[in-house]
Amino acid sequence: MKLRWSDLFPYLVIICLLVVIWFNGCEREVRYIEIPEEKGEFETRTEIVYVEVPDTVYVDRWREVEVSVKNPVNQDLIDRYQNATDSITRLNLYIQAIQERQFAETFEDEYLRADVSGLVRGELLGLNLDYTIKPRTIEAPETRFRILGGFSIGNNSELSQFRWKASIGLQNGQGNIFRLGYGDNETIWLGYEASLIRF
Repeated sequence: MKLRWSDLFPYLVIICLLVVIWFNGCEREVRYIEIPEEKGEFETRTEIVYVEVPDTVYVDRWREVEVSVKNPVNQDLIDRYQNATDSITRLNLYIQAIQERQFAETFEDEYLRADVSGLVRGELLGLNLDYTIKPRTIEAPETRFRILGGFSIGNNSELSQFRWKASIGLQNGQGNIFRLGYGDNETIWLGYEASLIRF
């Protein structure tokens, strides 16, 4: 039995591809992306929508009914006002309840810092939010290799010679493709496609 090159060709191609995969796979670099710090602020809100809190929940045999109150009262302040013995103490409690107060609070985690500030006088008069998205470095996932499959058909300009080809390809991280195909007339195709321009 005589050994022909056409019989050995697919095995040689597989060996060459394995060698290329091995050496290209070992030279991969880890790529990191820097995300810069981003600061911003929202416009100060002066028109606040209040959430009605259910004061009473009534449950009967078939349903649950919530009764909401629009302005719940601070019972502790009412008790202190009614227990005050003279008008000066009552006036001081009233002044304390209606005076304007500023507040500020900072919320922070590993990704964000948010500074909330505002003005209150018995009710919320204004609310402001400033934020900073912190800088960080993330590791970009990179594809080492990708296996591609394809099928091509073609014909000559006179539409008299129909051709077909099936192929399998291996793409490396640089975008280059090694292709092995089989077509009509028992043709074996071997190809290489290189990345010319990156956008």
